[in-house]
Amino acid sequence: MEARDPLSAHPYALERLTDDEWEELTFLLAWGEDRRVERLRAPDGGLDTVLPRPLKTSEAERGWQGKHYPGAKIHWDKCIESLDRAVRLWKVSHLTFTFPRDLSRDERVAFSEKLEGRHEGVTVDVWSGSTVRARLSADQAGERAARRFFGQSDPIEVDRAGDARRRRAVSWRACGGSRVCR
Repeated sequence: MEARDPLSAHPYALERLTDDEWEELTFLLAWGEDRRVERLRAPDGGLDTVLPRPLKTSEAERGWQGKHYPGAKIHWDKCIESLDRAVRLWKVSHLTFTFPRDLSRDERVAFSEKLEGRHEGVTVDVWSGSTVRARLSADQAGERAARRFFGQSDPIEVDRAGDARRRRAVSWRACGGSRVCR
């Protein structure tokens, strides 16, 4: 089996983003859902991106909290702190956590136990790495965000570009390095 070009194997290297870039990407994907969202700076009250409740700008209809934990450990205490703060300060009714990687079975269970049922009447869900990658290709807003951070809008196109580079390299080697041979 031929080795894959690193660019085509992981066209959206979410783990390479900085914390600030992750929060901006979260905002752009939320903005793709609803143009009324706003990105916040610290201190943010537990939400990186907020959809203010109409006529009650101190309350949130929905919020997003980017947690850029690309490594092996999710800091559940920080997730709980953000959720509690968002409920207390924003009276948020729906909070979405975003992670640059997919959760394992144990992490998904921990997410459910620690966050989903923590506050009655508050919906808590997650956009994992696969969900974020899918959103980057799902619509024009996602494609714009993909171009902003990764230079490509579609992983299939990135893969095709990698295949073309590999074909040219094989052809060049087969011709003994000559540009004339095709």
